[in-house]
Amino acid sequence: ELLERTKVDSLFGTGSQAIPPNLSNSIERELDVPDRSLDLVIMNPPFTSPTNHKITDVPVPSFAGFATTQSEQAAMSRKLKRSYRNFGSRIGNGNAGLASNFCDVAHVKLKPGGVLALVLPIAALSGNSWAGLRQFLSNQYSEVTAVTITSNRSEDRSFSADTGMAECLIVARKKQPDQEKPSNWRFISLDARPETILQAVETANALIRSKNVEYGSLQLGESIIGQHANGSPLDTGLASLQSLELGNFLQKIASGKPVSIWGKQTSSFNLVRLEELGERGPVHRDVGVVNLSAQNHRGPFAIKKGSFDSAMYPTLWWHDHVREGQITVEPDSKGEIIAGRETRASEIWETASRLHFSLDFNTNSAAIVVCMTPEPSLGGRAWPTFQCSKSNWEYALALWGNSTLGMMLFWWLGSKQHSGRAINTVTKLPSLLVFDPRTLTKDQLKLCRNTYAAFANKKLLPASSASQDENRIALDTFVLGVLCGASCKWQRDFSKIRAQWCQEPIVLSSSS
Repeated sequence: ELLERTKVDSLFGTGSQAIPPNLSNSIERELDVPDRSLDLVIMNPPFTSPTNHKITDVPVPSFAGFATTQSEQAAMSRKLKRSYRNFGSRIGNGNAGLASNFCDVAHVKLKPGGVLALVLPIAALSGNSWAGLRQFLSNQYSEVTAVTITSNRSEDRSFSADTGMAECLIVARKKQPDQEKPSNWRFISLDARPETILQAVETANALIRSKNVEYGSLQLGESIIGQHANGSPLDTGLASLQSLELGNFLQKIASGKPVSIWGKQTSSFNLVRLEELGERGPVHRDVGVVNLSAQNHRGPFAIKKGSFDSAMYPTLWWHDHVREGQITVEPDSKGEIIAGRETRASEIWETASRLHFSLDFNTNSAAIVVCMTPEPSLGGRAWPTFQCSKSNWEYALALWGNSTLGMMLFWWLGSKQHSGRAINTVTKLPSLLVFDPRTLTKDQLKLCRNTYAAFANKKLLPASSASQDENRIALDTFVLGVLCGASCKWQRDFSKIRAQWCQEPIVLSSSS
Protein backbone atom coordinates (compact mmCIF):
# COMPACT_ATOMS: atom_id res chain seq x y z
CA GLU A 1 0.00 0.00 0.00
CA LEU A 2 2.88 2.38 0.69
CA LEU A 3 3.92 1.94 -2.95
CA GLU A 4 0.64 3.54 -4.04
CA ARG A 5 0.15 6.31 -1.48
CA THR A 6 1.70 8.04 1.49
CA LYS A 7 -0.95 7.38 4.13
CA VAL A 8 -2.02 3.91 5.26
CA ASP A 9 -3.67 2.42 8.30
CA SER A 10 -1.14 1.92 11.04
CA LEU A 11 0.22 -1.60 11.22
CA PHE A 12 1.76 -1.23 14.64
CA GLY A 13 -1.32 -1.29 16.88
CA THR A 14 0.24 0.88 19.55
CA GLY A 15 -3.08 2.35 20.63
CA SER A 16 -1.32 5.67 21.19
CA GLN A 17 -3.36 8.84 21.37
CA ALA A 18 -2.68 12.25 19.90
CA ILE A 19 -3.95 15.32 21.81
CA PRO A 20 -5.01 18.03 19.35
CA PRO A 21 -5.08 21.75 20.29
CA ASN A 22 -8.74 21.58 21.35
CA LEU A 23 -7.69 18.97 23.96
CA SER A 24 -10.17 16.37 22.71
CA ASN A 25 -8.69 12.91 22.49
CA SER A 26 -8.29 11.23 19.08
CA ILE A 27 -6.79 7.84 18.45
CA GLU A 28 -3.89 7.78 15.99
CA ARG A 29 -4.97 5.44 13.20
CA GLU A 30 -2.89 6.50 10.21
CA LEU A 31 0.74 6.13 9.27
CA ASP A 32 1.94 8.98 7.07
CA VAL A 33 5.15 8.36 5.12
CA PRO A 34 5.52 10.82 2.20
CA ASP A 35 7.76 9.81 -0.68
CA ARG A 36 11.39 11.00 -0.45
CA SER A 37 10.89 11.97 3.19
CA LEU A 38 13.12 9.67 5.27
CA ASP A 39 16.76 10.25 6.20
CA LEU A 40 17.37 6.61 7.06
CA VAL A 41 15.58 3.40 6.11
CA ILE A 42 16.54 0.18 7.88
CA MET A 43 14.83 -3.05 6.82
CA ASN A 44 15.05 -6.77 7.43
CA PRO A 45 12.15 -7.72 5.15
CA PRO A 46 10.56 -11.16 4.74
CA PHE A 47 12.34 -13.33 2.19
CA THR A 48 9.41 -15.48 1.04
CA SER A 49 8.66 -15.70 -2.66
CA PRO A 50 5.29 -15.32 -4.43
CA THR A 51 6.37 -17.96 -6.98
CA ASN A 52 5.47 -21.55 -6.32
CA HIS A 53 7.86 -23.84 -8.17
CA LYS A 54 8.68 -26.05 -5.18
CA ILE A 55 5.92 -25.68 -2.56
CA THR A 56 2.95 -27.48 -4.06
CA ASP A 57 0.46 -27.18 -1.18
CA VAL A 58 0.76 -23.40 -0.64
CA PRO A 59 -0.63 -21.27 -3.49
CA VAL A 60 1.24 -18.03 -2.68
CA PRO A 61 3.88 -18.68 0.01
CA SER A 62 4.69 -14.98 0.54
CA PHE A 63 1.13 -14.33 1.78
CA ALA A 64 0.55 -17.59 3.63
CA GLY A 65 1.21 -16.23 7.13
CA PHE A 66 -1.43 -15.86 9.84
CA ALA A 67 -3.43 -18.82 8.49
CA THR A 68 -4.64 -16.92 5.42
CA THR A 69 -6.93 -18.84 3.09
CA GLN A 70 -6.14 -19.63 -0.52
CA SER A 71 -8.52 -16.90 -1.70
CA GLU A 72 -6.94 -14.36 0.68
CA GLN A 73 -3.47 -15.24 -0.59
CA ALA A 74 -4.64 -14.78 -4.17
CA ALA A 75 -6.31 -11.45 -3.34
CA MET A 76 -3.14 -10.12 -1.68
CA SER A 77 -1.06 -11.22 -4.65
CA ARG A 78 -3.40 -9.40 -7.04
CA LYS A 79 -3.24 -6.28 -4.88
CA LEU A 80 0.55 -6.31 -4.99
CA LYS A 81 0.45 -6.47 -8.79
CA ARG A 82 -2.01 -3.54 -8.89
CA SER A 83 0.37 -1.49 -6.73
CA TYR A 84 2.88 -1.60 -9.57
CA ARG A 85 0.54 -0.53 -12.37
CA ASN A 86 1.85 3.04 -12.51
CA PHE A 87 5.12 2.50 -10.72
CA GLY A 88 7.71 2.73 -13.53
CA SER A 89 11.10 1.08 -13.08
CA ARG A 90 11.16 -1.37 -10.22
CA ILE A 91 13.29 -3.66 -8.09
CA GLY A 92 10.46 -6.03 -7.15
CA ASN A 93 10.65 -9.43 -8.82
CA GLY A 94 8.49 -12.45 -8.04
CA ASN A 95 11.41 -14.85 -8.36
CA ALA A 96 13.49 -12.77 -5.94
CA GLY A 97 10.73 -12.80 -3.36
CA LEU A 98 8.85 -10.28 -1.26
CA ALA A 99 12.07 -8.71 0.03
CA SER A 100 12.60 -7.13 -3.39
CA ASN A 101 9.19 -5.41 -3.16
CA PHE A 102 10.16 -3.95 0.22
CA CYS A 103 13.31 -2.59 -1.46
CA ASP A 104 11.02 -0.58 -3.75
CA VAL A 105 9.23 0.86 -0.72
CA ALA A 106 12.55 1.77 0.88
CA HIS A 107 13.81 3.47 -2.27
CA VAL A 108 10.63 5.49 -2.81
CA LYS A 109 10.46 6.75 0.77
CA LEU A 110 14.17 7.61 1.12
CA LYS A 111 15.17 11.22 0.45
CA PRO A 112 18.20 12.13 -1.71
CA GLY A 113 21.27 11.99 0.49
CA GLY A 114 19.54 9.52 2.80
CA VAL A 115 20.99 6.18 3.82
CA LEU A 116 19.56 2.77 2.95
CA ALA A 117 20.39 -0.22 5.16
CA LEU A 118 19.06 -3.68 4.25
CA VAL A 119 19.36 -7.25 5.45
CA LEU A 120 18.85 -9.45 2.37
CA PRO A 121 19.53 -12.97 1.12
CA ILE A 122 23.05 -13.18 -0.28
CA ALA A 123 21.43 -13.94 -3.65
CA ALA A 124 20.73 -10.19 -3.82
CA LEU A 125 24.39 -9.70 -4.75
CA SER A 126 24.45 -12.09 -7.71
CA GLY A 127 21.03 -13.63 -8.39
CA ASN A 128 19.53 -12.88 -11.80
CA SER A 129 16.15 -11.96 -10.32
CA TRP A 130 17.89 -9.38 -8.10
CA ALA A 131 19.46 -7.55 -11.05
CA GLY A 132 17.00 -4.66 -10.54
CA LEU A 133 18.38 -3.95 -7.07
CA ARG A 134 21.97 -3.94 -8.28
CA GLN A 135 21.03 -1.62 -11.14
CA PHE A 136 19.32 0.80 -8.74
CA LEU A 137 22.32 0.73 -6.42
CA SER A 138 24.71 1.37 -9.30
CA ASN A 139 22.72 4.18 -10.90
CA GLN A 140 21.04 5.94 -8.00
CA TYR A 141 23.25 5.29 -4.96
CA SER A 142 26.83 5.95 -3.92
CA GLU A 143 29.05 4.49 -1.20
CA VAL A 144 27.57 1.02 -1.61
CA THR A 145 28.85 -1.41 1.04
CA ALA A 146 28.02 -5.12 1.04
CA VAL A 147 28.89 -7.04 4.21
CA THR A 148 28.93 -10.85 4.25
CA ILE A 149 30.28 -13.58 6.51
CA THR A 150 32.81 -16.27 5.65
CA SER A 151 32.05 -19.62 7.25
CA ASN A 152 31.80 -23.28 6.30
CA ARG A 153 28.26 -23.43 7.73
CA SER A 154 25.42 -21.63 5.99
CA GLU A 155 23.62 -20.85 9.23
CA ASP A 156 26.74 -19.06 10.50
CA ARG A 157 26.64 -16.74 7.47
CA SER A 158 23.33 -15.24 8.58
CA PHE A 159 22.78 -11.88 10.27
CA SER A 160 19.17 -12.70 11.17
CA ALA A 161 18.19 -14.82 14.13
CA ASP A 162 16.11 -17.45 12.36
CA THR A 163 16.71 -17.70 8.60
CA GLY A 164 19.52 -20.27 8.71
CA MET A 165 20.77 -19.06 5.32
CA ALA A 166 23.56 -16.82 4.07
CA GLU A 167 22.69 -13.14 4.09
CA CYS A 168 24.26 -9.79 3.27
CA LEU A 169 24.03 -6.33 4.77
CA ILE A 170 23.76 -3.60 2.15
CA VAL A 171 24.32 0.02 3.15
CA ALA A 172 24.22 2.80 0.54
CA ARG A 173 23.59 6.53 0.24
CA LYS A 174 21.00 7.80 -2.22
CA LYS A 175 22.46 10.23 -4.74
CA GLN A 176 21.41 13.85 -4.98
CA PRO A 177 19.61 14.73 -8.26
CA ASP A 178 22.69 16.51 -9.69
CA GLN A 179 25.19 13.89 -8.53
CA GLU A 180 26.72 12.18 -11.56
CA LYS A 181 29.68 10.49 -9.87
CA PRO A 182 29.49 6.69 -10.40
CA SER A 183 28.79 4.57 -7.37
CA ASN A 184 31.71 2.89 -5.65
CA TRP A 185 31.19 -0.59 -4.24
CA ARG A 186 32.94 -2.03 -1.23
CA PHE A 187 32.83 -5.69 -0.25
CA ILE A 188 33.39 -6.74 3.36
CA SER A 189 33.91 -10.38 4.31
CA LEU A 190 33.84 -10.96 8.06
CA ASP A 191 35.27 -14.15 9.51
CA ALA A 192 32.32 -14.38 11.92
CA ARG A 193 29.20 -12.50 12.98
CA PRO A 194 29.91 -10.07 15.84
CA GLU A 195 28.82 -11.69 19.09
CA THR A 196 28.07 -8.53 21.09
CA ILE A 197 26.92 -4.97 20.48
CA LEU A 198 30.34 -3.71 21.54
CA GLN A 199 32.08 -6.00 19.06
CA ALA A 200 29.65 -4.87 16.34
CA VAL A 201 30.39 -1.21 17.06
CA GLU A 202 34.15 -1.79 17.01
CA THR A 203 33.83 -3.78 13.78
CA ALA A 204 31.97 -0.85 12.22
CA ASN A 205 34.74 1.48 13.42
CA ALA A 206 37.34 -0.77 11.78
CA LEU A 207 35.40 -0.54 8.51
CA ILE A 208 35.33 3.24 8.75
CA ARG A 209 39.06 3.46 9.42
CA SER A 210 39.85 1.37 6.32
CA LYS A 211 37.39 3.01 3.91
CA ASN A 212 40.10 4.90 1.97
CA VAL A 213 42.22 1.77 1.47
CA GLU A 214 41.60 -0.17 -1.76
CA TYR A 215 41.84 -3.59 -0.12
CA GLY A 216 43.30 -5.26 2.93
CA SER A 217 42.62 -7.04 6.20
CA LEU A 218 40.33 -5.77 8.94
CA GLN A 219 41.71 -5.80 12.46
CA LEU A 220 40.48 -5.42 16.01
CA GLY A 221 43.60 -4.93 18.05
CA GLU A 222 45.95 -7.66 16.89
CA SER A 223 43.17 -9.96 15.65
CA ILE A 224 42.21 -10.15 11.98
CA ILE A 225 38.41 -10.23 11.71
CA GLY A 226 37.96 -10.21 7.94
CA GLN A 227 38.89 -8.72 4.58
CA HIS A 228 37.73 -5.77 2.51
CA ALA A 229 38.11 -4.84 -1.15
CA ASN A 230 36.75 -2.22 -3.52
CA GLY A 231 35.03 -3.39 -6.65
CA SER A 232 32.06 -3.01 -8.96
CA PRO A 233 28.61 -4.63 -9.16
CA LEU A 234 30.27 -7.32 -11.31
CA ASP A 235 32.64 -8.32 -8.50
CA THR A 236 30.06 -9.97 -6.26
CA GLY A 237 32.24 -13.07 -6.14
CA LEU A 238 34.17 -11.16 -3.46
CA ALA A 239 31.29 -11.81 -1.07
CA SER A 240 32.08 -14.26 1.75
CA LEU A 241 35.61 -14.73 0.44
CA GLN A 242 38.35 -15.36 2.99
CA SER A 243 41.49 -15.17 0.83
CA LEU A 244 42.37 -11.62 -0.22
CA GLU A 245 44.83 -12.89 -2.84
CA LEU A 246 42.23 -15.19 -4.39
CA GLY A 247 39.72 -12.35 -4.56
CA ASN A 248 42.19 -10.03 -6.28
CA PHE A 249 43.16 -12.76 -8.74
CA LEU A 250 39.60 -13.64 -9.77
CA GLN A 251 38.59 -9.97 -9.86
CA LYS A 252 41.32 -9.31 -12.44
CA ILE A 253 40.58 -12.45 -14.44
CA ALA A 254 36.87 -11.58 -14.65
CA SER A 255 37.64 -8.00 -15.74
CA GLY A 256 39.85 -9.21 -18.60
CA LYS A 257 43.05 -7.68 -17.24
CA PRO A 258 46.49 -9.30 -17.62
CA VAL A 259 47.16 -11.17 -14.39
CA SER A 260 50.36 -11.78 -12.49
CA ILE A 261 50.55 -14.03 -9.45
CA TRP A 262 54.12 -13.71 -8.22
CA GLY A 263 56.51 -11.26 -9.83
CA LYS A 264 55.94 -9.24 -12.97
CA GLN A 265 55.13 -12.04 -15.41
CA THR A 266 51.51 -11.81 -16.54
CA SER A 267 49.12 -13.94 -18.53
CA SER A 268 46.06 -12.82 -20.49
CA PHE A 269 42.99 -14.89 -21.28
CA ASN A 270 40.64 -14.68 -24.23
CA LEU A 271 37.40 -14.74 -22.27
CA VAL A 272 33.92 -14.00 -23.62
CA ARG A 273 30.40 -14.29 -22.32
CA LEU A 274 28.87 -17.63 -23.19
CA GLU A 275 26.00 -15.93 -25.02
CA GLU A 276 28.43 -14.86 -27.78
CA LEU A 277 29.03 -18.49 -28.72
CA GLY A 278 25.52 -19.86 -29.17
CA GLU A 279 22.11 -20.30 -27.55
CA ARG A 280 21.15 -21.57 -24.13
CA GLY A 281 18.46 -24.19 -23.81
CA PRO A 282 15.04 -23.73 -22.16
CA VAL A 283 14.26 -23.87 -18.46
CA HIS A 284 13.29 -27.41 -17.43
CA ARG A 285 9.63 -26.49 -16.91
CA ASP A 286 9.40 -25.80 -20.65
CA VAL A 287 10.92 -29.20 -21.42
CA GLY A 288 8.86 -31.62 -19.40
CA VAL A 289 7.45 -32.80 -16.11
CA VAL A 290 8.26 -35.76 -13.89
CA ASN A 291 4.89 -35.89 -12.14
CA LEU A 292 2.05 -35.75 -14.67
CA SER A 293 -0.46 -35.13 -11.89
CA ALA A 294 1.20 -31.79 -11.07
CA GLN A 295 -0.97 -28.78 -11.81
CA ASN A 296 -0.34 -26.48 -14.77
CA HIS A 297 2.69 -28.31 -16.15
CA ARG A 298 3.66 -26.77 -19.47
CA GLY A 299 6.42 -28.91 -20.98
CA PRO A 300 5.58 -31.30 -23.85
CA PHE A 301 7.44 -34.30 -22.41
CA ALA A 302 6.75 -36.70 -19.55
CA ILE A 303 10.18 -37.47 -18.05
CA LYS A 304 10.86 -41.13 -17.23
CA LYS A 305 13.93 -41.89 -15.12
CA GLY A 306 16.21 -44.72 -16.12
CA SER A 307 18.75 -45.87 -18.71
CA PHE A 308 17.18 -46.15 -22.15
CA ASP A 309 19.69 -47.03 -24.87
CA SER A 310 17.17 -46.70 -27.69
CA ALA A 311 15.22 -43.70 -26.40
CA MET A 312 13.89 -41.34 -29.06
CA TYR A 313 14.29 -38.36 -26.72
CA PRO A 314 17.21 -39.01 -24.33
CA THR A 315 17.37 -36.57 -21.45
CA LEU A 316 19.93 -35.51 -18.84
CA TRP A 317 17.69 -34.34 -16.00
CA TRP A 318 19.08 -34.98 -12.51
CA HIS A 319 22.35 -34.68 -10.64
CA ASP A 320 24.06 -37.90 -9.59
CA HIS A 321 27.60 -37.18 -8.48
CA VAL A 322 28.51 -40.87 -8.62
CA ARG A 323 27.69 -40.93 -12.35
CA GLU A 324 29.22 -37.49 -12.93
CA GLY A 325 32.83 -38.24 -12.03
CA GLN A 326 34.02 -37.66 -15.59
CA ILE A 327 33.34 -35.19 -18.41
CA THR A 328 31.24 -37.61 -20.48
CA VAL A 329 27.88 -38.33 -18.85
CA GLU A 330 25.19 -40.69 -20.13
CA PRO A 331 21.55 -39.51 -20.25
CA ASP A 332 19.66 -40.57 -17.13
CA SER A 333 16.10 -40.47 -18.47
CA LYS A 334 13.93 -40.14 -21.53
CA GLY A 335 11.12 -37.90 -22.63
CA GLU A 336 7.76 -39.26 -23.78
CA ILE A 337 5.55 -36.87 -25.72
CA ILE A 338 2.38 -35.86 -23.90
CA ALA A 339 -0.67 -36.35 -26.13
CA GLY A 340 -1.66 -33.15 -27.90
CA ARG A 341 1.77 -31.50 -27.52
CA GLU A 342 3.50 -33.01 -30.54
CA THR A 343 4.26 -29.69 -32.23
CA ARG A 344 5.73 -28.21 -29.07
CA ALA A 345 7.76 -31.40 -28.53
CA SER A 346 9.35 -30.98 -31.97
CA GLU A 347 10.27 -27.39 -31.11
CA ILE A 348 11.82 -28.37 -27.78
CA TRP A 349 13.75 -31.23 -29.37
CA GLU A 350 15.46 -28.61 -31.54
CA THR A 351 17.22 -27.43 -28.35
CA ALA A 352 18.86 -30.83 -27.76
CA SER A 353 22.64 -30.76 -27.53
CA ARG A 354 25.60 -32.80 -26.41
CA LEU A 355 26.86 -29.89 -24.30
CA HIS A 356 25.24 -29.31 -20.89
CA PHE A 357 26.02 -26.82 -18.11
CA SER A 358 25.34 -27.45 -14.44
CA LEU A 359 23.13 -25.10 -12.44
CA ASP A 360 23.81 -26.38 -8.93
CA PHE A 361 27.56 -26.71 -8.33
CA ASN A 362 28.28 -28.62 -5.11
CA THR A 363 31.98 -27.91 -4.81
CA ASN A 364 32.66 -30.60 -2.22
CA SER A 365 30.98 -33.40 -4.18
CA ALA A 366 30.66 -32.37 -7.85
CA ALA A 367 33.59 -33.12 -10.12
CA ILE A 368 32.32 -31.26 -13.19
CA VAL A 369 30.34 -28.15 -14.14
CA VAL A 370 30.16 -28.89 -17.87
CA CYS A 371 29.50 -32.27 -19.44
CA MET A 372 28.92 -33.84 -22.83
CA THR A 373 26.49 -36.63 -23.57
CA PRO A 374 27.46 -39.23 -26.22
CA GLU A 375 24.55 -38.06 -28.40
CA PRO A 376 22.34 -34.95 -28.45
CA SER A 377 20.02 -34.96 -25.43
CA LEU A 378 17.40 -32.73 -23.86
CA GLY A 379 18.42 -30.70 -20.86
CA GLY A 380 16.76 -30.99 -17.48
CA ARG A 381 16.46 -29.45 -14.07
CA ALA A 382 20.15 -29.84 -13.27
CA TRP A 383 21.74 -29.85 -16.74
CA PRO A 384 20.25 -27.41 -19.30
CA THR A 385 21.63 -27.55 -22.81
CA PHE A 386 23.79 -25.11 -24.71
CA GLN A 387 24.01 -25.15 -28.50
CA CYS A 388 27.24 -23.74 -29.90
CA SER A 389 27.10 -21.83 -33.15
CA LYS A 390 29.75 -24.28 -34.36
CA SER A 391 29.64 -27.80 -32.96
CA ASN A 392 33.44 -28.22 -32.87
CA TRP A 393 33.60 -25.55 -30.15
CA GLU A 394 31.94 -27.95 -27.71
CA TYR A 395 35.16 -29.80 -26.92
CA ALA A 396 37.10 -26.65 -26.03
CA LEU A 397 34.25 -25.44 -23.78
CA ALA A 398 33.97 -28.80 -22.01
CA LEU A 399 37.70 -28.84 -21.31
CA TRP A 400 37.80 -25.20 -20.22
CA GLY A 401 34.71 -25.48 -18.00
CA ASN A 402 36.18 -28.39 -16.04
CA SER A 403 39.63 -26.92 -15.61
CA THR A 404 40.16 -25.38 -12.20
CA LEU A 405 40.09 -21.83 -13.58
CA GLY A 406 36.89 -22.59 -15.50
CA MET A 407 35.26 -23.93 -12.33
CA MET A 408 36.46 -20.90 -10.36
CA LEU A 409 34.76 -18.50 -12.77
CA PHE A 410 31.55 -20.57 -12.72
CA TRP A 411 31.70 -20.40 -8.91
CA TRP A 412 32.53 -16.65 -9.00
CA LEU A 413 29.35 -15.96 -10.97
CA GLY A 414 27.06 -18.16 -8.89
CA SER A 415 24.94 -17.32 -5.87
CA LYS A 416 26.51 -18.78 -2.71
CA GLN A 417 23.44 -18.91 -0.53
CA HIS A 418 24.55 -22.22 0.94
CA SER A 419 28.14 -23.08 1.80
CA GLY A 420 29.65 -25.63 -0.54
CA ARG A 421 27.35 -24.62 -3.40
CA ALA A 422 27.30 -22.08 -6.21
CA ILE A 423 23.91 -21.80 -7.85
CA ASN A 424 23.23 -20.36 -11.28
CA THR A 425 20.05 -20.14 -13.34
CA VAL A 426 19.33 -20.89 -16.97
CA THR A 427 18.79 -17.19 -17.64
CA LYS A 428 22.10 -16.30 -16.02
CA LEU A 429 24.22 -18.86 -17.89
CA PRO A 430 24.69 -16.59 -20.93
CA SER A 431 26.76 -14.21 -18.77
CA LEU A 432 29.21 -16.96 -17.75
CA LEU A 433 32.81 -16.12 -18.71
CA VAL A 434 34.43 -18.85 -20.81
CA PHE A 435 37.43 -19.28 -23.06
CA ASP A 436 36.75 -18.05 -26.60
CA PRO A 437 37.13 -21.02 -29.01
CA ARG A 438 36.88 -18.63 -31.96
CA THR A 439 40.52 -17.72 -31.32
CA LEU A 440 41.63 -21.30 -32.08
CA THR A 441 42.92 -22.58 -35.41
CA LYS A 442 41.51 -25.68 -37.09
CA ASP A 443 44.49 -27.67 -35.84
CA GLN A 444 43.92 -26.42 -32.28
CA LEU A 445 40.22 -27.29 -32.44
CA LYS A 446 41.18 -30.78 -33.63
CA LEU A 447 43.64 -31.02 -30.74
CA CYS A 448 40.82 -30.08 -28.37
CA ARG A 449 38.70 -32.89 -29.75
CA ASN A 450 41.52 -35.39 -29.33
CA THR A 451 42.29 -34.13 -25.82
CA TYR A 452 38.62 -34.37 -24.90
CA ALA A 453 38.64 -38.01 -26.06
CA ALA A 454 41.64 -38.65 -23.81
CA PHE A 455 39.96 -37.06 -20.79
CA ALA A 456 36.34 -38.03 -21.49
CA ASN A 457 36.23 -40.98 -19.11
CA LYS A 458 39.04 -40.11 -16.72
CA LYS A 459 37.83 -39.96 -13.14
CA LEU A 460 37.99 -36.53 -11.55
CA LEU A 461 37.86 -35.76 -7.84
CA PRO A 462 35.34 -33.25 -6.43
CA ALA A 463 36.16 -29.63 -7.20
CA SER A 464 37.31 -28.88 -3.65
CA SER A 465 40.04 -31.51 -4.13
CA ALA A 466 41.33 -30.03 -7.39
CA SER A 467 44.76 -29.27 -5.91
CA GLN A 468 45.22 -32.98 -5.12
CA ASP A 469 43.74 -34.37 -8.36
CA GLU A 470 46.39 -35.50 -10.85
CA ASN A 471 43.88 -35.70 -13.70
CA ARG A 472 42.58 -32.21 -12.97
CA ILE A 473 46.11 -30.81 -12.82
CA ALA A 474 46.86 -32.46 -16.18
CA LEU A 475 43.69 -30.89 -17.61
CA ASP A 476 44.79 -27.51 -16.20
CA THR A 477 48.16 -27.91 -17.91
CA PHE A 478 46.46 -28.37 -21.29
CA VAL A 479 43.93 -25.55 -20.82
CA LEU A 480 46.33 -22.98 -19.34
CA GLY A 481 49.39 -23.88 -21.38
CA VAL A 482 48.11 -25.04 -24.76
CA LEU A 483 44.81 -23.14 -25.09
CA CYS A 484 45.63 -19.98 -23.13
CA GLY A 485 49.39 -19.79 -23.71
CA ALA A 486 50.35 -19.32 -20.04
CA SER A 487 54.04 -19.88 -19.31
CA CYS A 488 55.29 -22.78 -17.23
CA LYS A 489 56.20 -20.37 -14.42
CA TRP A 490 52.71 -18.83 -14.43
CA GLN A 491 51.19 -22.31 -14.25
CA ARG A 492 53.41 -23.21 -11.30
CA ASP A 493 52.35 -20.02 -9.57
CA PHE A 494 48.71 -20.83 -10.31
CA SER A 495 49.04 -24.00 -8.25
CA LYS A 496 49.08 -21.78 -5.14
CA ILE A 497 45.87 -20.03 -6.23
CA ARG A 498 44.28 -23.43 -6.90
CA ALA A 499 45.18 -24.57 -3.40
CA GLN A 500 43.79 -21.37 -1.85
CA TRP A 501 40.48 -21.80 -3.66
CA CYS A 502 40.20 -25.39 -2.45
CA GLN A 503 40.70 -24.19 1.14
CA GLU A 504 38.04 -21.46 1.04
CA PRO A 505 35.44 -22.29 3.73
CA ILE A 506 32.51 -21.93 1.33
CA VAL A 507 34.26 -24.21 -1.22
CA LEU A 508 35.46 -26.88 1.17
CA SER A 509 32.28 -27.00 3.24
CA SER A 510 29.43 -29.39 2.78
CA SER A 511 26.15 -27.60 2.09
CA SER A 512 23.71 -27.36 4.95
